[in-house]
Amino acid sequence: EIQAQAENFGRPCTGDLFQTKSCNVESCPGNKPVDCVWGVWGEWSACSKTCGGGQHTRHREIEVEPSSGGAACSARPAMETKACKVGACYGSFEVCGWADWSNWVMCSRTCGGGQQERTRQKDWVPKTPSDDGGAADQPEDADDVQALARRLRFVDLVA
Repeated sequence: EIQAQAENFGRPCTGDLFQTKSCNVESCPGNKPVDCVWGVWGEWSACSKTCGGGQHTRHREIEVEPSSGGAACSARPAMETKACKVGACYGSFEVCGWADWSNWVMCSRTCGGGQQERTRQKDWVPKTPSDDGGAADQPEDADDVQALARRLRFVDLVA
């Protein structure tokens, strides 16, 4: 413990205030060294996202701590990750459809064969993947994305 701090340009104390060292490092009689042991990996988590690139994770912990001079655990990861749901997000799609027909306009002639017409507009209809007859799951990888895109183009043509 420092008794008095340096004052008036006095020289400050130098050196350590305390020191430590190992002692009695031998194992106690009757105690055998116990080496560290990593535990088994847990189950993979659910994917962190439903689309757009998520991750599965899993963890493990040290099952047995070293004691009595046993070996320490090797430096290894306690968590692993792997990619999942790498496809783009397709929360909803818009496909081409038709709006309702307008009312018939007045006939162009009162007699002798005229014409009437009515119109309708193209309409973009919201559509989710499950609306197309079974693509309810989001694509898992690039091949699934391409297959889903082909299906939706087909749906657009027949809608």
